[in-house]
Amino acid sequence: MYQALLHATKYSLNSMKERICGRRNAPKMVLKPFFEVDVHLDGDTCQLKPTLEEVQSAINRAASHVLKSTKRVQNWNQKDVPED
Repeated sequence: MYQALLHATKYSLNSMKERICGRRNAPKMVLKPFFEVDVHLDGDTCQLKPTLEEVQSAINRAASHVLKSTKRVQNWNQKDVPED
């Protein structure tokens, strides 16, 4: 079971990375955006909405949830769920 959880977690994180960063040398595939960012240009300034910090925070939360999801998986003979 450990190997299956490890494989699923690595696959999920790698898929998220490919969606966020894009693929190098990959065939031209149309991927749905992982998130949308509005860019506002005003003279000499450029403003992102949501901010870069908010985007990074959302990515970190998503990765954290992927990792935490494996904590609540039970073995077949396990009676109780581990506490957080």
